[in-house]
Amino acid sequence: MPTKVYNKKSLYKKNFKLILCRLVELKGLAQEVQTVLQRAVTTPVFVELFQSVRSDLSQKRADRKQKRAFDAVIDPEKSAKRKQAKNLAKRALRQRKAAEFANSKTRIRVKKASQPVF
Repeated sequence: MPTKVYNKKSLYKKNFKLILCRLVELKGLAQEVQTVLQRAVTTPVFVELFQSVRSDLSQKRADRKQKRAFDAVIDPEKSAKRKQAKNLAKRALRQRKAAEFANSKTRIRVKKASQPVF
C-alpha cells in the first residue's frame, strides 16, 4: 500500500490553522488558570510569585543568549552557518508572502486609447 509523502511546506500549510486554533485555546486556558490562582491566593502573594516566574524566564533567556555569544566566539563557523540558515529562512518567508499577495490580488489591465477622447 503506497504511503503519501509530505514535504515540510505542505505539512506546515495543513497544520497551520490547527496549530493556531490550539494556541488560542491554550492562551485561554492559561488565562483561566491565572484568574483561578489569583482568586485562590491574595493579590500581593500572586504578584510576587508571578514576578518571580517572569524573572526566572528572563534569566533563562539571558543565559541562552550569553551561551550563543560564547559559542559564536568559540566556533565562528557554526555561528555563521546558523545565521546564514536563519537569513535564508527569512528570505524564503518574504518570497512566499510576496507570492501569496501577488496571487491574491486581482489585476485589471486598462488599455490605453489610441486617440484621446473628448
